[in-house]
Amino acid sequence: MRRATRRRFGVLLWVLGAIAAVGWSALRPAPSTQGWVGYGASVVVEVSALEEGRVESVDVGLHDSVSAGQILARMDPAPLERLREIRAAELLALAGPTPGDLQSELKAARSRSRMIQKRAELAAIDARLDQLRRLVADGAASQSEVDDANTRRNILIRDLARADSGAPDSRNLWQVVAAAKRIDDLDARIEATQLVSSLDGQVTAVFHQPGEVVRRGDPLLQVRKPATDEVIAWAQPGAVVSSGSPMTVVRSDGSELSGSVLSVGSGPTLLPSRSWRDPRREEWGIAVRVRLDEGVILPDEPVLVRL
Repeated sequence: MRRATRRRFGVLLWVLGAIAAVGWSALRPAPSTQGWVGYGASVVVEVSALEEGRVESVDVGLHDSVSAGQILARMDPAPLERLREIRAAELLALAGPTPGDLQSELKAARSRSRMIQKRAELAAIDARLDQLRRLVADGAASQSEVDDANTRRNILIRDLARADSGAPDSRNLWQVVAAAKRIDDLDARIEATQLVSSLDGQVTAVFHQPGEVVRRGDPLLQVRKPATDEVIAWAQPGAVVSSGSPMTVVRSDGSELSGSVLSVGSGPTLLPSRSWRDPRREEWGIAVRVRLDEGVILPDEPVLVRL
């Protein structure tokens, strides 16, 4: 290739590079002059197993819409239910069954357990009142503390008189209480085998299927909010911004939404790599959380945020 041809070819490449650089700058305006890069806040929660065991059912599918409190999956409760039957038998053996069906007997035993605890609390309050009266006389406690203790004492006396359960058997008082507490704990664990959503959203992942065995803490599903009224933006170091500052959020279609600053980060953090103007060079900024006054945007939607 002749020298003149090579020179013209080099000039052409330089011109094309300059055009590309100008075009890139137009498409990706610098945050310092046009605004701060930001994204719609993404709220994602994982619904995890609270007990080790077998997945009994998964009641939703990928991309299904769900509401807060909706049951999404169930763990097999059978092992816990069998253990509860054993604990119930232990409670009845300690408290002494009364004539009637099993549930009536358990109700009576648990009622007795509550009365035992209230008698113990009453004794503790009586001892505390004696101490408080001495402290009030010495100026080390207030009369309101005495009044509060007396109020609680009167409530306990009324509850115990209404129950009229007679003198308890001192040989197994706290064994009965402990047995009742163990059943309460099992009831809570059995209820927790039904896994519910904590928010309104969409199922974005299903990690396990019915029949699979999982460990405690293993995620079964993932739920994401489909829209958000918050934006995370990155201000350039040195920018003056504080909580409550009014902001304007500009969407890709040019529409604008008003908002205000919720919080400001304590120092520079690394921006997401997708927002770097040069993918080979890291960019840093101070994270700013903005809440929209009205309207919502999509999670992870790219926006510009302006003062």
